Amino acid sequence: MIHASGEWYSGVSQYQIMEVDSARSQSSGDFQEYHVLDELKPVFNFGAGIEWQVSDAFSVYGSLVRDGSAAPENLSHPFAFGNQVSNSLTQADRFHLGAGVSLEAKWIDFTAGLNYGAMNEGLENPLNGTGPDPGIALPIEPDLTLSTRRWRFLVGFSIPMVVEISDQPGTG
Repeated sequence: MIHASGEWYSGVSQYQIMEVDSARSQSSGDFQEYHVLDELKPVFNFGAGIEWQVSDAFSVYGSLVRDGSAAPENLSHPFAFGNQVSNSLTQADRFHLGAGVSLEAKWIDFTAGLNYGAMNEGLENPLNGTGPDPGIALPIEPDLTLSTRRWRFLVGFSIPMVVEISDQPGTG
């Protein structure tokens, strides 16, 4: 059996979440402004799965799911040194791959599964080898990579009551 799903979220126009009063820069003496904005682009997520009934008592499952980011590319992440930053921490899409098995025996129903989720995003270092004052060099790599990996494990079981076992076909 094949399963499929989809979901769509509409975008949200840009709006200001927070405005901080201007502050004088210690290095240049100029006034610096800082605005935290939010804006979300439309997202279409999907999922697909397969269930294979190997026997009357044994099934195997598999799935792939996309969890897209609604963060726009035109705004910097909150830790950048721009005067306008996004409320979103990441602009990367996440993907989840899952697998599992299910066993139905006379005395127990058992399910086990695992799910692996991953996300990678290249971030431009806001310092680019220098600090806010261009005359000060910092020993920082020019680009950064944000990666997340997550494993989730599932174990489930149910044990039928004695009356239920005796009512099943083939139990006498």
